[in-house]
Amino acid sequence: MKKIVIFFLMLGFIFLNGCVNSGVDNNDLPDEDNEEDIEDSIKNERETRDLIKEYLETITLPQKTKTDLEFESAVVYKGKNIELEWITNSPAISNAGIVVQQKDDIWVTITVKASIDLFTEEKNIGQVLVESYEKELFYNVLDELTIPLEVSEDIVLPTMINGVRIVWASSDKNVLSGEGKYSYVPADLYITLSATLIYGDNDKYIESKDFIILVKTYPDSQKLELAMATISIPEIVETNLDLKGEYGFGVKAIWTSSNDKVISSNGTVNLTYAEETITLRVQLISGTTTMDKTFEVKTKMMEEKEVNMANHILVDRVETYRQTNMENVMLEEGKLILVDGAVEGSYESLIFNTKNFTELVASWAAISSTVSTCELQIKVKVGTSWSKYFTYGVWGLGRNNLYYNQDDTKVKMNTDEILLIDPYKGNAFQYKITLRRNSTTDESPKVSLVAVTLDIPNYTYTPNMENLPVEVDYDVPKLNQNEVPEIGGSICSATTSTMLLKYKGFNFTDKDPLYEHRYIAGLVADRGHNNPTYGNWVYNTVTMGAFGLNAYVQRMYSWNELKYHLATVGPVGASIKGNTGLYTTGGHLIVVRGYKQVNGKTYVICNDPNINSRFGEGLFVYYEFPLETFMSFWRGVVYVVE
Repeated sequence: MKKIVIFFLMLGFIFLNGCVNSGVDNNDLPDEDNEEDIEDSIKNERETRDLIKEYLETITLPQKTKTDLEFESAVVYKGKNIELEWITNSPAISNAGIVVQQKDDIWVTITVKASIDLFTEEKNIGQVLVESYEKELFYNVLDELTIPLEVSEDIVLPTMINGVRIVWASSDKNVLSGEGKYSYVPADLYITLSATLIYGDNDKYIESKDFIILVKTYPDSQKLELAMATISIPEIVETNLDLKGEYGFGVKAIWTSSNDKVISSNGTVNLTYAEETITLRVQLISGTTTMDKTFEVKTKMMEEKEVNMANHILVDRVETYRQTNMENVMLEEGKLILVDGAVEGSYESLIFNTKNFTELVASWAAISSTVSTCELQIKVKVGTSWSKYFTYGVWGLGRNNLYYNQDDTKVKMNTDEILLIDPYKGNAFQYKITLRRNSTTDESPKVSLVAVTLDIPNYTYTPNMENLPVEVDYDVPKLNQNEVPEIGGSICSATTSTMLLKYKGFNFTDKDPLYEHRYIAGLVADRGHNNPTYGNWVYNTVTMGAFGLNAYVQRMYSWNELKYHLATVGPVGASIKGNTGLYTTGGHLIVVRGYKQVNGKTYVICNDPNINSRFGEGLFVYYEFPLETFMSFWRGVVYVVE
């Protein structure tokens, strides 16, 4: 093409010269030098294109990938600078080589344009298989699934890992069942546990994995040791003890008490108006072998242990904790910590009588880590009967934190909410918080408070609204959730928590230079729900608490209550649902940073992590909702950070 253009340019030059002069002489014709220039140009073009084609032949692609590809924008090949432009036919691999795994395997065709100066060659390099994230997740679970290969007691067989269902079958269910139930055997023997893993729409992925398990028996001495290890008697008691007559492995037990009137040999506790110290002795028997152990137990003095809770929110700070309710824990500098030498301890609260409620959310604030954890349990009274203790799981900052929905006859736990099953209503609750660390050399978790907030039907609460400022606005840093790749659409709660943490002075760019809220999302993730969910109210506030803040979940009953909090405490994270005027949501979290009045109309000032310019020019996170609009979608639940 370039040769033709040059030729016609020469013809044009000759033609123009011919038009200007009366005739054509030899000087108007191309000389030999010009012909050589044309030939050189043609040769240069051919060599350049050949060089580009030669380089294109050197490009290779992996057959399949799940990680980003390196698409270079320019290379130097044989001394020549070659500009490269990559083109793909699927968003699974962007033109920049960024890989976004899809639900299914997908083949992506990759084309590259290579240019030197004005010369360009294009080539279809081939196809790359972007592996399905579902397939990868499934086979990761399959590869990493392990269970003990030698057992002498019940084992926990996982039935769900990251959404992959696992169905177990045993070659001898009378020895070790598919539920992991161990039965005593007179001699060691091998059995096979088979795991069938199922995942995906219409059970797309199904694979099996077998484990050869050695089921062991025990000598009498070991049976006694194992049985004794299961016996735990608290140092201080106020309720009946479970003094069993038989323990695991067929071990018999005989209990005796130094004072049957206070604690009987069958564990019945009778409190008096004084503390009593009782010695309990147990003798374990297996065959002809015995083992004895004594326990020193104190009984609490008989006292009122119920407190009437008139409000809808309890913030029970550790400074008010009763020493007699503590086991292996103590107060130090305003925090509840483990005593020296203890790897586990707990505090059980008073009983709090309440107005009739239909829902309860409990949360706590504690400094924790992967090796120092807290577990909050709470039970509910319905009429005169108590539910079991529901647990929010063992939680530590940076751990793989998770727990699952739980049920009782009249009460159930759904993610972060403890709900009364209709038509029942709760009238009291009690909680227990357990502190743990992996070893005595690890720093203890440090608890500052436990909060319990109630949903009470037909309830009103009016704070003192005198002398509140007309306008309040806290300068909360703005973060947009949609900027974060892959998970941006589901981290409104984590983004809200990050904005509140940044408002409190924290910076996480050392953890994630691009998206601090992506780092916090990994910490708040509840991996027991939706694999995972980032919107667990409790896990968001305990994450903020793990950085040393007093944070908790609270239900509020009016705009005045929220306004009072904004004016006297600070910004909050607010749970919303419905039509915001810009979009409709089934569940979302935003920061409420203040309020103001314009021409007598109240506006709620917010940082909404979902708002950006797609809703209007110049919009980015900050937005002022008319009060009536805000009240139509606010769910009454907030993240409090004191």
